[in-house]
Amino acid sequence: MTIKEVNICFVADEGYIVPTAAAIASVCHNCDSRIKHNIFVVMPPNCSENAKRALTFSAVKYENVAVKIIEHSMDELENLHRGDDTRYLAATKTALLKFRLADIFNDLDTILYLDGDIIVRDDLSELFSVDLSGYYAGAVRDLPQVIYDEQKIGKDIAATDYFNSGVMLLNLKKIREDNVESKLIETKKNYNDDSLMDQNIFNIVFKNAVLQLPLEYNACYINLVESKDKYDISRINELYGRNYKNVLQFLPDIKIMHFSSKLKPWYFYDVPLADEWLFYYNKTAFSDKKIQRISHTRRDIDMAEIKQTVNRLSKQENNNFSKVIPIVFAGSEEYLYYAGVAIQSIYENANPDYLYDIYIFVDGFTSSIIRNKLLSLKYENVKITVFDVTNCLNGIDLYCVAHYSKQMYYRWLIPEVLSGYDKVIYLDCDVAVNTDIANLYEIDLQDNYVAAANNFLRKNLLNHVQNRLCIDVEEYCNSGILLINCREWINRNLKNKCINCLKYFVKLPCPDQDVLNVICRGKIYKLDDRWNFQWHHQFEDARVEAFVLDYEERYSRLFDYEPYIIHYTSFIKPWEHPERAYAEYFWKYARKSDFYETVLFHNIKNVSLGLNKQGETEEAAEIRKKIARLQKSATYKLSRMIGYIPRKLNHKDYLPIPPKGTDARQLKMKLNSIYNSQSYKLARKMMRIPRKLKSVLEK
Repeated sequence: MTIKEVNICFVADEGYIVPTAAAIASVCHNCDSRIKHNIFVVMPPNCSENAKRALTFSAVKYENVAVKIIEHSMDELENLHRGDDTRYLAATKTALLKFRLADIFNDLDTILYLDGDIIVRDDLSELFSVDLSGYYAGAVRDLPQVIYDEQKIGKDIAATDYFNSGVMLLNLKKIREDNVESKLIETKKNYNDDSLMDQNIFNIVFKNAVLQLPLEYNACYINLVESKDKYDISRINELYGRNYKNVLQFLPDIKIMHFSSKLKPWYFYDVPLADEWLFYYNKTAFSDKKIQRISHTRRDIDMAEIKQTVNRLSKQENNNFSKVIPIVFAGSEEYLYYAGVAIQSIYENANPDYLYDIYIFVDGFTSSIIRNKLLSLKYENVKITVFDVTNCLNGIDLYCVAHYSKQMYYRWLIPEVLSGYDKVIYLDCDVAVNTDIANLYEIDLQDNYVAAANNFLRKNLLNHVQNRLCIDVEEYCNSGILLINCREWINRNLKNKCINCLKYFVKLPCPDQDVLNVICRGKIYKLDDRWNFQWHHQFEDARVEAFVLDYEERYSRLFDYEPYIIHYTSFIKPWEHPERAYAEYFWKYARKSDFYETVLFHNIKNVSLGLNKQGETEEAAEIRKKIARLQKSATYKLSRMIGYIPRKLNHKDYLPIPPKGTDARQLKMKLNSIYNSQSYKLARKMMRIPRKLKSVLEK
């Protein structure tokens, strides 16, 4: 059915202006420009003019969208809910204005009601055109709760028909005809369960006069993720005729994302789709206002305390300093010790009038010892914060190779985690800073996504960069030192573009760097070479291939100046090779840092354990060779052919050999996983006769 207008309604009070503004921005961004969209916001009369202006801000540039504020008294609604005000509720008493919508919009037959804690990801005209004849509303089941927790709100309501009232397509005409408003109010007066504000009441009064809508129109995705151990995905498939293997497969289908749990994206940076919410937040009137969030791993804290924590952080002022320089490090636990040395180098060259706000991104496996060690560092003008960002990349298959670990992808998370800053410096852990890094921060990025220095290429990578990545050699940059434009990164949705690009390319030699160059092509501000002196090019063993372009001459010129930042690139590191040129800078700062003894002990331990320069024991090196030989065998190649289709059906691929430095136990697991795979066992059986023949012929 072709429609000319879509009528949408929100209910909001002063405390919910920010999320509601983001929700409106998402509607505007994704609506069909050919269809008129009327967005109404029903509010109590005590809301400020600034709040009202903020709600209309997002629609100004859209000719087909109009936002109208409707003030309505709470009168007797105010006293309907008798619950304990100290208890956490997903909605305030303002939500009871939903009972009055048929009367407020007495000239409309249908309206689409949306809670403020949603984001719309697609055009809603198809939803609005659903035929509601004979129904009070169209709504979506309250998943996943209806699957594992049977509702007991009325004997006439089937557990699996219990719906979520955060998204309702309302048949206002029928609601008026049947005088449903008075039934809603009367039922609320006599209802004793105060666990929810309005949802149970709508379910009791509407009973079986509700059209069950597809689940993508009200996806409580965070609830689905958090409760994944309480339900079986097959139950959702049964209810909706789907064939999802896991909840992740549902994500691309979501049209309305409902943040219906305590884990709100304006409080937590690491809940599902928090970055997408931030994308729409940046389109609101609040986009210039810094938003500070914390990790949802602290969800055991009382909600009131979380709000206080976030408000305190967002209002925190550094009055003693004229400027704040935000810097991020990320790395595996082993590398974080060297980040401590890099922090010392920053401090040694810092401007005493500036605050250097340093954040260290870690995963959930990083020991409390190294975390506490980093947090214990005390400097007059350096503040250190450790962020666990594990959940930000949950469920995403990240390719790792050689000495590049999954932590290399954490730099893609910087803008969403530190969204309060317009730009942020990222540094690899293996650097020594020899100048005030504030000078790097002062660079005007304009509309560029990042600032980075050229990666000095040699001929052996020429084909990869030019023909595979389709990037001009002189445009290819190193990702170890970056100045990131947070606003542009979020507004252009670059993190998800990087993730999708990583899926497109297979087995990249420098995964995060290659992807960053592809996605940011044409939008990279070129830094002076001195900001990223890539030290390994000076060594004879690195000169197998000559430089391309004029990199040889440019690199030679760097020796006439002291580099601003020495980047200890490649697996050749100054803590293992103190005799190498420029290693002395690392040791100069290491001796002054709190990590000096740790760095020394770590390398003495490697020597005493008989580890090779890749950090492996003889046993591990031998297993690695065995895996390499196995992967060259005809049986293994046949097993890959046999397992090709099953792997594709399951979206899997063979994992590469673990990077050098992996312990023997992990390498054994890799070897055993090959031997125990069904495809390899079948290949062994198929190759039995050829092996016998080969043996006979050899004799």
